[in-house]
Amino acid sequence: MSSMNRTGKLMLVLALVCGAATIRAEEPKDLSDEKIKALIKDLGDDDFGKRTGAEKDLLRAGAKAMDALKAAQVSADPQVKATAAKLLGKIRLANLPPIDFLDVAPANSIIALQFKNLGTSLELAKKSAIGKLIFSPALDPFRAKLDAALNAKPDAKKKFLLWTERFKGQILFALWELKPPEDVKFGAMLEITDPDPAAVYEDLIKQTGAFEGGAKTTLHKDVEIQQNALGFGPALALVGKNILVGPSVESVMKLVDGVLAPGGVAGTAEFKNAKPKLGTKPEMLLVMDMQAYMKAIMAITPMPGYEETMKAAGMNAKYLFISSACTGESFEDRYVVSNDGVPTGLAAAMIPAADAQPPLNDMAIQPANAVLAGVGYMNGTQMQTALVAYLGGLAKMINQMKAMNPAAAPGDAPDFDAVLKTFETKSGMKVADIAANIKGSIGYYVVLAPGGMPAPPDIGMFITCVDGDKAKALCDAVSKAFEAFDNKGAVKTVDAPNNRKIYQLELTALGMPLQPNFPYTPCWSIEGNRVFIGSSVPALRKQLSYIENKTPGLLTQPDFIKAMGELSADERKGQVVFIDMKSLMTLGATVGLPLLQAQVPDAEIKKLLAALPPASELFKNIPPMMMASTSQGMTATSIIHSPLPPLQSILFFAIGGAMVPMMGVGPGGPVDAPPGGF
Repeated sequence: MSSMNRTGKLMLVLALVCGAATIRAEEPKDLSDEKIKALIKDLGDDDFGKRTGAEKDLLRAGAKAMDALKAAQVSADPQVKATAAKLLGKIRLANLPPIDFLDVAPANSIIALQFKNLGTSLELAKKSAIGKLIFSPALDPFRAKLDAALNAKPDAKKKFLLWTERFKGQILFALWELKPPEDVKFGAMLEITDPDPAAVYEDLIKQTGAFEGGAKTTLHKDVEIQQNALGFGPALALVGKNILVGPSVESVMKLVDGVLAPGGVAGTAEFKNAKPKLGTKPEMLLVMDMQAYMKAIMAITPMPGYEETMKAAGMNAKYLFISSACTGESFEDRYVVSNDGVPTGLAAAMIPAADAQPPLNDMAIQPANAVLAGVGYMNGTQMQTALVAYLGGLAKMINQMKAMNPAAAPGDAPDFDAVLKTFETKSGMKVADIAANIKGSIGYYVVLAPGGMPAPPDIGMFITCVDGDKAKALCDAVSKAFEAFDNKGAVKTVDAPNNRKIYQLELTALGMPLQPNFPYTPCWSIEGNRVFIGSSVPALRKQLSYIENKTPGLLTQPDFIKAMGELSADERKGQVVFIDMKSLMTLGATVGLPLLQAQVPDAEIKKLLAALPPASELFKNIPPMMMASTSQGMTATSIIHSPLPPLQSILFFAIGGAMVPMMGVGPGGPVDAPPGGF
């Protein structure tokens, strides 16, 4: 068997860590004092099998054998004396107090990822809203079919259950050296939850064939580190109830040092400062030294313009910390960024001013039936300056990529300075002057069509200006800009109630090829010191009418109020985003399940899909997603409450975003359906 195959088998077994089972190894039997004395005598026997068998039995006797082993250290038999000393070290290690794996990860780790307890995480996930859905009676037939598939291979199922039971505690991955290809140093630790760790370790080596052809052993601080006799493949060690794995003996030595002298990542000042913001009971923790990581990446692939671009973006992160936990119905992710200085660039431009009103006030003017609504902040002057610097750095990076690989790189980067100068020359306006009009909260929303049908949704937003005059100046500047580029007549005015004017952009006047009955005609209007923008005139009129009537918008939405209540007062002061996952999942299932049912070749699965309850019933208890971001000094914190684990949520919205252009806009779609309302 090749080294690659052996390593692959080992990693496959170690990956089976997220299940539940009832199979356990046999408990070691108690040994009498007389039996222990006999086993110590056997340590010097001429028979190799008898000697190794005695070692294993004494190890399993544990603390009970320690006094006899201490006495054996003065034995006249050098074999007994040496083996007794070795066993004493192993038993001491086996009786170490519980270890927090972040104490073991080297303090200089570039990346450290810890799962606190996979078994507990799984049980908590089952109690979440999505967990209850998965284990609901409606999905019983699907789980029964899966069980039948597993039961068809009883040996494979037994092994799966055995190994997931053995490793459902802590897991750690740490990377502390990144200089490809020769200096990449990392390691992993897995907590054995079986009562006989030694038996699990031996079984792991046997089942993976890690040391086929023999093994060489390196002793490091009483820990035996094993590797293939030829010096390739992973190195492993058993320390108490923990298996240590690394690509080399040196990597495992680094983890052993952490076990015996705890401190590591958890002892660093950066982690201690971030810990209070990472939740009370995180189930997963990620620590990333961003500066060390980017320094390593830049050493591998130098990239002119990178530092300029990152500074303009405000990405001067020193450390990134992520915690994840299941909190009742939702999963909670917390992102804490420790910056190397106060925020700059684009990031600074989006930090609310001290006198800015709380986002909750602005959520009150968002539609009550919005499936997505967000409120943030923008300082237009800072944004414009940072954006120019960001685009300039980005252009340098693109041109560097082309210089390094002309065949694979895109064409020359756009000359953003030339574009701005052309605009200012033709329009007679300074971009900086236009941007200076904007200062205050910005908001956006999406409302599905009535009944949740897959027709084009309403999309809207608002921008806050310095005052009413600046709001008018911003609107005039937009109209003038279109006219300056030979798009005369592209902006028309439409009368609205209370002597308002709605500015409507005629897309056809811009030369855009549109399908008949295209539902969107971007438009905007002024209300006080704000510019309100809508995807169509009817949608914008609803927004304006709604503001006049002072309807409390999202503040009447129970799920929104509940989700906001799960954030602290400080967490509600920054940027806030609300996503109605119940409505989106219902829409997705309403559209997607019939398509899936039509394409699935399995007749039984077709029947099960057809028998599912209506999507509105299936997802009635799904909570919303709520995101909040704040910045205090050199620390930025973001919180995500979601019914789905974060990675799945990202995939969900990526797929959903790709489907939006297909929802009623293409030929044959419901293009005549009216936009949604408030």
